[in-house]
Amino acid sequence: MSNQEFLVTQLDLKTSYRLLGNGYGIQSNVRWQPQFYFSDVQELANRIHADLVLKKVLPYKLIGQANFRVQRDDVGNNPFSFQSAEVGINLNWQRFSKLAPSLFFSYLGGEYRFISQTDITATQLGFSITQILKPGFKLLYGLQLHTYESSSLSEIQQSFRYGPQFKISLRRNYTLDITYRLLGMDIDGFESTGLENYFRLVIGKLFADSWSLFIFAEGHTRNLDIPSDYSQAALFLPSESENRFYIKLERELSSRMAIHLKSGYQRNDLLLSNVRFAGLQAVLGFSYKR
Repeated sequence: MSNQEFLVTQLDLKTSYRLLGNGYGIQSNVRWQPQFYFSDVQELANRIHADLVLKKVLPYKLIGQANFRVQRDDVGNNPFSFQSAEVGINLNWQRFSKLAPSLFFSYLGGEYRFISQTDITATQLGFSITQILKPGFKLLYGLQLHTYESSSLSEIQQSFRYGPQFKISLRRNYTLDITYRLLGMDIDGFESTGLENYFRLVIGKLFADSWSLFIFAEGHTRNLDIPSDYSQAALFLPSESENRFYIKLERELSSRMAIHLKSGYQRNDLLLSNVRFAGLQAVLGFSYKR
């Protein structure tokens, strides 16, 4: 793997809309991130993500939620691009005061382009229970099943991932969320079962009424014995290959306006780690709420 280092300037624009009614809710988000790479061959990259969330109170104390998401990532003259569309359905049963069973299913279709085109489909099925141990203290535990299929001109490949997930949420004079997932991986053409570890950490603290500090970390580690003659490119989605860490300092200027400074590190391993986007980031942002 060859290394190239260059400066990237990014504009991060995001707009959100929320509507709450009697027994229903609607939220939409659109995010556009044009990036300009200052390298020997100057390139412009584009990232566009949009999603729509519909929430409805159903009979028998069920809460239904439908998610629709599209995204497209292009890296200028580089032959890499990824686009996808995803739909998800979540059912949450609020029958009990301190236990909330939940069932989730999603389907994603998309394509990679890297030298050649690879079509992909991915599904997720999950069952979890959220338990309120005490006010401000929640524990989630459940099971997940992920399927993944990629097809190119030369071959079709399938993989399955399965295992438990845990999450701890604390709400005191600070915020603490810890998520951990352990998945076994069975992949066509691989002799042994691999293991994937996923973790996510969010820490937040409010200072002096108008200042807040957030620490965020997310990462994947995989123990996978890849055959030396393996040629299939895409084993995982880009979102399943991201490792991120950042610190965000925010100051509220009013009930509608805020500024923030965010700095950290991000790495995305693509295509069996033969392509890697990694680097330090510093972002100065401004937000406005109507």
